[in-house]
Amino acid sequence: MINIEIIEKTLLGVFLIDNSLIKYVIKKLNSDDFFFLKNKIIYENMIYFYEKKKFFDIITLYYKIRKFNLINLDYLNDLLKFPKLLNLKKYIKIIFTQSVIRKIKNYVRKFEINIDKNEILNSIENLKLKIKTLVKKKKTKIFNFSKAYNYIKKIYKKKNKNFHTGFKKLDSIFGGFSKGDLIILAGRPSMGKTALALNFGKNISKKDYILIFSLEMSIEQITKRLVCSIFGKFIKNKIKKQIKRFKILIDDSSILTPESLKKKLSFVKNKVKLIIIDYIQLMTTENQSSRNYEITEISRSLKEIAKNFNISIIALSQLNRSIEYRDNKTPILSDIRESGSIEQDADIIIFLHRENLFSSENKLITNILIAKNRNGCVGETKLNFLKKSMIFRE
Repeated sequence: MINIEIIEKTLLGVFLIDNSLIKYVIKKLNSDDFFFLKNKIIYENMIYFYEKKKFFDIITLYYKIRKFNLINLDYLNDLLKFPKLLNLKKYIKIIFTQSVIRKIKNYVRKFEINIDKNEILNSIENLKLKIKTLVKKKKTKIFNFSKAYNYIKKIYKKKNKNFHTGFKKLDSIFGGFSKGDLIILAGRPSMGKTALALNFGKNISKKDYILIFSLEMSIEQITKRLVCSIFGKFIKNKIKKQIKRFKILIDDSSILTPESLKKKLSFVKNKVKLIIIDYIQLMTTENQSSRNYEITEISRSLKEIAKNFNISIIALSQLNRSIEYRDNKTPILSDIRESGSIEQDADIIIFLHRENLFSSENKLITNILIAKNRNGCVGETKLNFLKKSMIFRE
């Protein structure tokens, strides 16, 4: 059985013998990682002396920490009685691991006394994220520019693993959707936002599972649109044979919060790679507050979910009505309804735009504007929108 007290004292004793060894530990252990309060205080003050580039020993430490009335000279002398040689990496790992376990237990304890069902489910999700945060401690790295070629190769290799939209011209501009991306697809009413999102989804669903949250339309309505998008028209035998090729999940709950989204993703585990939300302004939060604050919380949460679950999220968005009164109706970033936080949190923002909005023609040329791309190029291309079949084509 691990005796954490002896391990902590041994580590501190080693620092008393050789102050310079603390530099190997200072970035890996915080004082909070020590279980015993006396050891926390000693470690904090050792760090203080090290950062001030001052030598420390039993006497200097004692005069620095005696104000706490917890640690006497006998306790400090006792640290020198433990083994002088040890595997630093092993002891650091034990102290850190025990610290993680304690923090998780404390979190679970809070969860156990919670009797509200929704809060319990939220606690489970928060616990998962807490574990990831505790275990994934990133090391600071200094990048050597001479290795830039290898870095670029990695970027292009990663781009090849992106989810492609199925439209070559569009993919050539921004390289498709990456895991962790929050993509906003915005446009005025009747531009074909849902149709384009479903077109993206059907192309990606040939290889990976996608999950569609339809807050406005029922499963029947979304299914009809998908069938039209995939097959062009309803042919019973053709659909029966081919529909199994598409990995599509649909949720038509009329209420969606960031918390309920996390719960639903937990049930499908690592199956889903892309989420489509139709649309972001219909989402709500569990906190009753102003609408602007709600949208800020929603957009920030969607970005965190995309990153933590390693998925892409396409969220459809409305535009402000003020665009209708402008001579030039080409959308800009500030046209996104409640745009401040959405504009900031999104990795990619795509606008759909065409002047002949109310044309009776079946084939409509639609401008696709990549107005923001955090990790690449912006640009514009055109797609043909076939209204009857709800299909976009190049």
